[in-house]
This record gives sequence, structure tokens and C-alpha cells, in this order.
Amino acid sequence: MLKIIIFFVIIFLVAYFVLNLLTSKRENSSARHVIPIIFTLSILIIIFFILPRFGINPVALFQTISSKIIPFLSMIRGIIS
Repeated sequence: MLKIIIFFVIIFLVAYFVLNLLTSKRENSSARHVIPIIFTLSILIIIFFILPRFGINPVALFQTISSKIIPFLSMIRGIIS
């Protein structure tokens, strides 16, 4: 699993540097979107590849957290309106 994570990190770093080289000549704001994409994908990799190794089901964890947050959202909607 660690090999896969290192592989993805290397791919995204190379893509970032290539994109940064291409956009350095012209002022384009697409290069600043690469770093948040890298962080998001690395978090997803951690959630769906690492957590199951420790016996934690990420889908069930997401369902548990969302079932506790949704009642608060309806409460906030009632308070605001």
C-alpha cells in the first residue's frame, strides 16, 4: 500500500512541476489548483486504502458521521427561518 501512495505522490508532483513550467511563461491560474487536488487525492487514498487495513470501514464511518450531522443541519435551518 505504501508503494501505491508513493507512486501517486510522485505522479502528482511530476504533473505539478510540468504544469508549473508550462504556465510560468503565461499567467494562468490553473497551476494553483493542482496542490488542493493533490491533497484531496492523498486524503482519499488514506481513507480508502489505509483505514481498511486497520479494520475501519470508511463507508460505514462516513454513514455514521453523516447520520449525526444531518439532524443538526435541519435544526439550523429551523433556527434561521
